[in-house]
Amino acid sequence: MIKKQSVIALGAAVTLSGCAAMYPQSRDAYIDEVANYDGMFKSLALIESTSVATPFEDAVANLESQVGSCISTDLEEVRVGAHFTAGSTTLERNNVQFNKVSDERAELTLQQFNNAYWGQPDGGVYILAANITRDDEEQTRIDVYTGTNYRPVYDAIQQWASGSEACHGIGGKD
Repeated sequence: MIKKQSVIALGAAVTLSGCAAMYPQSRDAYIDEVANYDGMFKSLALIESTSVATPFEDAVANLESQVGSCISTDLEEVRVGAHFTAGSTTLERNNVQFNKVSDERAELTLQQFNNAYWGQPDGGVYILAANITRDDEEQTRIDVYTGTNYRPVYDAIQQWASGSEACHGIGGKD
């Protein structure tokens, strides 16, 4: 009986560790996974670079202002289920980090926490990473790694870096 229980425990441990490894556990691991993914959903990856005609310092200040006001980090209750079913409720929250890491580079990271996801990293599942770098004195480069369903966020990031004060529909705001 002990042998059978050990096999069951080992199977459970392997299964749980597999779930934990399902999500990239760091920003760098997320970028690497998006950049090198070669599976059947490769067409859903969005890896793009663009330059905006805004000096780096201005682009960073613009992004700091708009990211915080447009991307909601409020805890949201999401109910799943039909009228006659019990359904379930999950809690979701965006986690946004914007860091100027040097005089030449800043990083924007968007994660989404969902209490129903096992093995997610601290802060939630990574859904977008953008590297903002100085191209020259008048240009700022934005490299993004995300999925195609987050293109509106990437488009807004470009607009924000250029000085737009609108939310462009992000967070349900105009």
